[in-house]
Amino acid sequence: MAKAATKPVKRSEPARQITSAHDFPPALPIDIIDVDPAALEDHDKSFLNAIVAFMQKKDVDGAIAHAQNRADLFPKNPTLVNLIAALYLQKRDTDQAEKYLLKASRLGPQDAKIANNLACVHILRRSYRTAETILQAGIRQASPNFAEYYHNLGLCLLYQEKFDVARVELERALQLEPLADTYALIAYVEMLATNYKIAEHTLLLGLGKHPNSTLLKYHLAILYMFMEKWLEAMSFAQLAVRTDPVNPYYAMGYAIICRNFNFMQYMPDHVQAVHLALNNKAVNPSYLNLAWLSLLSLHPNWSGFFARKFELTTADVEAKIAELKAAGTYNDPFFLSGLRKINLRGPYMEWALTLMRGVYLKTAAQDPGMIDGQDLDMLEALSQQCFYNEYAFYVSPDDQKNIDHLHAVLKTIKADDPSYNAILLTLCTCGTIDKWINADDARNLKDHPRLAQIVLTQMTNRDTELALMKQIPQLTPINDEISRAVEQMYMENPYPAWISANYGGDPYYLHLDPDPRKRIQVLIAGCGTGAHPVMAALNGQNQQVLAIDLSRRSIAYGYRKVQEMGLTNIEFAQADILELGSIGRKFDYIESAGVLHHLREPEKGLQVLLDLLKSRGCIRLGLYSEVARKAMVAGREYVAAHQLPSTGEAIRQFRRDVFLLPEGHPMRKLLDIGDFYSISTCRDLVFHVQEHRYTMQQLKKLLDDHDLEFHGFYLEIHRLSEFKKRYPNQDDIKNMDIWEAFENEFPDTFSNMYQFLAQKRG
Repeated sequence: MAKAATKPVKRSEPARQITSAHDFPPALPIDIIDVDPAALEDHDKSFLNAIVAFMQKKDVDGAIAHAQNRADLFPKNPTLVNLIAALYLQKRDTDQAEKYLLKASRLGPQDAKIANNLACVHILRRSYRTAETILQAGIRQASPNFAEYYHNLGLCLLYQEKFDVARVELERALQLEPLADTYALIAYVEMLATNYKIAEHTLLLGLGKHPNSTLLKYHLAILYMFMEKWLEAMSFAQLAVRTDPVNPYYAMGYAIICRNFNFMQYMPDHVQAVHLALNNKAVNPSYLNLAWLSLLSLHPNWSGFFARKFELTTADVEAKIAELKAAGTYNDPFFLSGLRKINLRGPYMEWALTLMRGVYLKTAAQDPGMIDGQDLDMLEALSQQCFYNEYAFYVSPDDQKNIDHLHAVLKTIKADDPSYNAILLTLCTCGTIDKWINADDARNLKDHPRLAQIVLTQMTNRDTELALMKQIPQLTPINDEISRAVEQMYMENPYPAWISANYGGDPYYLHLDPDPRKRIQVLIAGCGTGAHPVMAALNGQNQQVLAIDLSRRSIAYGYRKVQEMGLTNIEFAQADILELGSIGRKFDYIESAGVLHHLREPEKGLQVLLDLLKSRGCIRLGLYSEVARKAMVAGREYVAAHQLPSTGEAIRQFRRDVFLLPEGHPMRKLLDIGDFYSISTCRDLVFHVQEHRYTMQQLKKLLDDHDLEFHGFYLEIHRLSEFKKRYPNQDDIKNMDIWEAFENEFPDTFSNMYQFLAQKRG
């Protein structure tokens, strides 16, 4: 591990707490290559070497095809058939794996590896007791010295939440063979018990025996995050993601750990790690916003440039572009990947990018031939950035004049004109592509080398969503006047747009559900664009999720994402919370975050949800804090006083006004809030048609009035640690009077709402 600098990073906000086992990568200790070549009749090892080569390239399909070709030559070789089954297990294809395992069992005497892999089939199917029975029988009858039996037995017990006995079996596995996966699982058990020092010792011991184990480095990163050893956490996390950049869990873990870190020193290893994580489709790019911004500001190409803050001028931007283009370093992949992937949330970066866009508008209007290939790459990335923020950047009168001129010119030229691409890409930084050219013409550009991604995100995905809107059933009528106004608002601006929910999207994701046979009924009341129901669905394969919202347009966004991820346990419907009592269903768990406080009568909506909740069921709520929303209240008062409509133009002007406010003004704190940085989220932040806020005492009364037992707030590790330092008693975390004192001391604690879990009494 590289020696840390004196102050390489600082924590501007705490990292999100990983709250459950669901945030850890699944452990599948299946031996793929550990096979006796003689048993395969592979005396020169050429076959096994080929399989190893396929697996090193992560080409499981290629390995399977190669193994099946050999099976045509040796159809009655049980070891070969078992190997094919193990390869199918790597694809999580349990049906094919079981078929080959049963065939292998019939071909010859029972092999310990066959029984082990059959147990893994049942682990993947979440039939933990069946897997446990197979493994215990194997230990008694076949190979009591086979480490994988004990490892997988420990895994089965772990998934049944039998932690103490799981640890015993895992220790037995270690005594037979020091598998890296076994060290990781033992440390994981200790982490669940908050025995962090023991977990650290176990992982370091394992790393001593397996110095190249990426899995152990990843678990150390997560452990150090829990221990609030941030430098160590980030160091091990970047090692994991740089070693195996396609692994979704390593990339997600890195993003979570550095989610709220502001780098104080340029660190090339982290530049590479951030770039790799951004290009991993499982990662929520917004988690990397601050890390990317801070590293870019320290980048040799841009060092000191963004430090000029709002004093940066058009001339400064023009000079920087010319300097970097002359040096051939303008189109740095790190810079472009951030623009393409992250909805950036930083006032000084937005100021600089707004000026950059203005430079291109002026250049294209004067002479589009001056825009070269480097510029086109930058414009394509900047166009995607502007699409993500819904064209929130301020448009000056000069910008508007150049936009109008370029649009007029574009109408007079054809696609083969040398200036066409330059003008169209420049305009795409100011509006969607179909604003500037005919929609069908835009769709025909789906294979264009620079416009293909723009067409996909702005046209193809939208066409899919509009088609899906027609398939979304209406579960209840929408009669309430405020509900109809909110519906209209979110029809105009689906909220929030997201790329990934920071999950791998694997439907066979392994979880610690106590009873996999039980079908848990979940209601997400106010699902928006679907990120919450996706996370709920991925938290357990046996969860059936009903996700409802007022806006079909928002739902359609989530519906498209769910189809892309291949999830089948989410049902979407349009409905009004106030009318849900008519659906005749009951739920084990209900989540309604950021919804009730937008109703005319929040308590009425809460009662409807509680009537749908089973006895002793749990509900997660998110409600605005009066203490934490002073800047938002100031913004709402400004909007009301100036009678600003909730149009894109008015929101852009409002945001510009906030940028230019003097230091110390109450509304300046809006610049620190992520929702300020796109049209729809800013609209939700200060332009919403309806908003209620709560004090801690009002929240306490709300829960008492509805006979709900408070189980604590969802907060980041740093905040929880601060709370526990001041209030160490175990029951303090459920004492809302104590939380009130803590909030008064740290007013920004609940800036993202009071988010808490409560349970029905009785």
